[in-house]
Amino acid sequence: MLFSYPVTIPHNTPKDNPLIQRLTITRGVVRRIGIFFPFGCMGLVKCRIRYGDHPVFPANIDGYVYSDNETIEAEYFVYMNTPPYELVFEAYNEDEVFDHTVNVRLNVLPLWALNPFSNQMYEMMQEEIV
Repeated sequence: MLFSYPVTIPHNTPKDNPLIQRLTITRGVVRRIGIFFPFGCMGLVKCRIRYGDHPVFPANIDGYVYSDNETIEAEYFVYMNTPPYELVFEAYNEDEVFDHTVNVRLNVLPLWALNPFSNQMYEMMQEEIV
């Protein structure tokens, strides 16, 4: 399942008071995370994603991703088995004039996909046959 979140970061959003947005998903495993930085961001918008207090994207504690007219993405295995099923997006914007909108993309696999021989998968296959 692909979840897509456009997030607008206002101009002059400081690093010490970043924009915070919760990214609600479903129970499952986050397999890929990507952030598209449209033309004009010019490395002035810095973003990261956490799971609770733990850094996920990028994995280093003080890290941020940033770019211009590019998607930064990586493969992951973030197991989301207990509510709330959400990641925390955090960003700041050093641009003094323009707000910037990035697009956050999360690819989540349902838990049954981890075990193709599970009862849930078997039941789904039986429904297809009927």
